[in-house]
Amino acid sequence: MSSEGFDDVGLRYVGGRWVWLEFDSMDQVESVKTSKALNEIFLEFKDVSHDFIPDERCVWIDVVGMPLGSWAPEVYKKLGGRWGSSVFTDMVSDGPMSHGKVCVLTESLHRVLESFIVSYRNRNYRIIATEFAYWAPNIESMEVNSESNPPERKDAEGPSLDESLENEEHLDVDSCDSDSPKNVNNGSVSPSSQVLREEDVRG
Repeated sequence: MSSEGFDDVGLRYVGGRWVWLEFDSMDQVESVKTSKALNEIFLEFKDVSHDFIPDERCVWIDVVGMPLGSWAPEVYKKLGGRWGSSVFTDMVSDGPMSHGKVCVLTESLHRVLESFIVSYRNRNYRIIATEFAYWAPNIESMEVNSESNPPERKDAEGPSLDESLENEEHLDVDSCDSDSPKNVNNGSVSPSSQVLREEDVRG
């Protein structure tokens, strides 16, 4: 923001692609809304309200049960598309190859805990996908930061691990080749606060 001439702007991450900006004056608010550079970065500008709820989440999902031959970011990104838009993967070279982690931007409010069939190279595999953390950027350093606080129980209305194979939709990944602000006080919200949705999730 300072590179665009907006100094002393309070910035906090809200969730999904939403960030909260706190300005010193309404003049700054109008300047941001009319800034060509910032309008190329942000999709929406909204006044902050007490009933605002982000319509999307950015979460990490752990996938278990894929064969070793599928160990590639392209495969796990396609798997992540089951719940939304895959942002990036965490394919740690010294980590267990039985697990693949994918970060997904999703509109679902249910925690992911799901078992389903995946088709890979003409064979079917039953895999388990578990949401284990939310993703959040480090605002100060702009480095990707994930805080791992796994929920203690699954959403009662969420998917079940005991679903039958009959009539189950299979996910085909054969086409993926692998190479091995300031606080709100006293019930009031400053009119110089804005919540913005970014064009892309940025690390």
